[in-house]
This record gives sequence, structure tokens and C-alpha cells, in this order.
Amino acid sequence: MNTEANTRLNKIADFVRTRQEETYLKRPDRAEFDRELISLDYRWRHTLRIAQFGKLLAVAEGADVELVVAACLLHDVASFDQMENDRDHGRVGAGIARPLLVELGYTPEQVENIYYSIAAHVDVENHETLEARIVTDADNVDRFWAYRL
Repeated sequence: MNTEANTRLNKIADFVRTRQEETYLKRPDRAEFDRELISLDYRWRHTLRIAQFGKLLAVAEGADVELVVAACLLHDVASFDQMENDRDHGRVGAGIARPLLVELGYTPEQVENIYYSIAAHVDVENHETLEARIVTDADNVDRFWAYRL
């Protein structure tokens, strides 16, 4: 990846880490999250693992590596937001990510691909883009990886 891509991905990582910290600290039920091993530290390490798995898969599959890594970093940006259904965190996170992606200079097509990849990683079986399928696959690799089990 080029310097511009690395700069954008670093800004995305900083945004995600800061937002996860802020929303986590606002939750009145933080202790319950920690008991379920969904602590802030665990969620950040999960995000970084997904980004690494996604990068490897994107290279192997011929996908746009920067878009996959961006979506992987952002896939759980709403994980600590309070919502009725945890499966909504993909769509909520996609909405949170959109303004940042525009601000960072992604094209409208790239924004839509990343947006869809984030939104779809939770509950869509037939992914419309290769990048969306890779984000879901990377998340599943980590969810079912021996380290987590």
C-alpha cells in the first residue's frame, strides 16, 4: 500500500480506538461486558486481528486491500453503543463510518463498498462485494479461532 493509504488507515485506527474508548466508558454496564470477555482491550485486539486476517485474505483473493483493511478496522466501531439488538452494530457502525470515509477522501464508490462491508459483516449471507465477504470471513476466522475458544 502507498503512503496515502497508510495515512488514511492510521487515521481510521485512531478514530476507532478513540470512539471505542469513549462509548465503552459511557456504558453503565461495563462490568457485565468485562465478565463476558468483551472488554475494551479484548475488542481492540479483536479489531487488529481482523484487520490482519482481512489483509491476508484480500491479497490472496485479489481484493482491494486498503478497502478491506479500512472496513475491518471499522467493523466493530459501534460495538459498545447501546442498542436493542447487538446484530444492529454493523449497520450502526457503517453509519458512523461514512462521514469519516468521505472526510478522508475515499471516492463515493469506495465509501459505499466499505459502508456495505461494515453493515453486512453481521447478518448478510450473500455478500454483494468481494471485500464484504472478506470482512465477514476475517471476523469469523477470529470468532472461531482457537485463541478465542
